[in-house]
Amino acid sequence: MKKIFFSFLFLLGLSLFLVACSGGSSKTTSDVIDILEEDGYVLEQRDEDSREYYQANMVNEKYDLDLDVIDLYVGYVNTSERWAEIVVLKDNDQATDFYDELMIEATEGRFVVIQDNVVILTFSSETAGLFNMKG
Repeated sequence: MKKIFFSFLFLLGLSLFLVACSGGSSKTTSDVIDILEEDGYVLEQRDEDSREYYQANMVNEKYDLDLDVIDLYVGYVNTSERWAEIVVLKDNDQATDFYDELMIEATEGRFVVIQDNVVILTFSSETAGLFNMKG
């Protein structure tokens, strides 16, 4: 009986540890998604092939970086011409590196927003205004 109790206790502790380790980025991602959906966005999560293509060609090769895109979404608002791309990177440092490169590029009319490990690209000031923007 003691062995079962300690095994259960160990598994409970391990599961709490794993949830704590993985919870940060997924909370930020879900917060960003919630904010955009509440504003009328329809979001589509890209499949693994699309995510890998984006990571290789639109991030690493284009900006000479070595980053890990762990999730990718594209969204739009049906009633207007508002569009956003949500790029989820491995960690906050990688997101900052990507954000910095995008800001150096300074594409006219584009807004870039960073929220922890999530980078949001849009051409809508209204969409960018939904978030606390860095710098």
